[in-house]
Amino acid sequence: MAYSYSTSDLREPGLCPGAGQMGGENDRFNVISEHSVYLRIKAVGEWVLAAVLFVTMLPVLLVLALLVKLTSNGPAFYSQTRLGRHGSTYQILKLRSMVRDAEAGTGAVWASRCDCRITGLGRILRATHLDELPQLWNVLRGEMALIGPRPERPEIASQIEGELPDFRLRLAVRPGITGLAQMLLPADDPADEELKGLRRKLAHDLYYIRNVGFIVDLRVAISTPCYFLAAAVDAVRYGVVKSYGVGLDVEAKPALVPAADLRIGGSNRNGGTNHGRRQEWRGIAPEAAIAFRSTAVDRGDNMA
Repeated sequence: MAYSYSTSDLREPGLCPGAGQMGGENDRFNVISEHSVYLRIKAVGEWVLAAVLFVTMLPVLLVLALLVKLTSNGPAFYSQTRLGRHGSTYQILKLRSMVRDAEAGTGAVWASRCDCRITGLGRILRATHLDELPQLWNVLRGEMALIGPRPERPEIASQIEGELPDFRLRLAVRPGITGLAQMLLPADDPADEELKGLRRKLAHDLYYIRNVGFIVDLRVAISTPCYFLAAAVDAVRYGVVKSYGVGLDVEAKPALVPAADLRIGGSNRNGGTNHGRRQEWRGIAPEAAIAFRSTAVDRGDNMA
């Protein structure tokens, strides 16, 4: 699909119903003309900040690039075609977090949470978003902003527009490394066949475009390091205990029992009831319940 873009697209009513009370005939706007002065100031300010961050983080970036080279085959960096402002294309830069030629057999697809193509170091880079550091160079080149909607690949964007025509309206401003939608919503999920998550992200992106200004950018800027730090801490937390969770799943598999035996309030194998056990089961996740059941079987306990 060829991308054509006109600023008149942003004068259409009803871009994001429910966000900012848009949708009336008199509620038409042109984000380029309304916020042109601020967007120019924003571009200069972000360029200066990106330059400072790039110089400051360059040693970290070089160390990470070396680690990528040492831990997996392939280049440390990779580039990918993304859509920029007004539908222009550019090459986004990232630290490689997947195996080499990860999309050779699949084409352009979103990465899933447990994607087998992601390398061990790549999981850390993606969880902490350190793989995004090279995009500071895209900001210095004028292709991206620090704050704005996340850029999408042309192949995926054309598919999305078949379901969500307003998706192209995100191209009114330069895409960003961080943004309102990124701070409030989880990453895109390839299993989201109904595009519920994507619809919410689109609503947040269009709300940002309509209300772009110093205050909203300041709030996103303040929340971004908090978000990244929390993601890093969560990645460490998960990494410390992950091996125990995997071991529990493996031990539980041989002891899987029919669903009828796992019902709360059901009968045990001696014909009695498990009312005394009911409180022990309540609130336990299915995986933990299976493991709990397997342990009870090993002990010879009677429970449903």
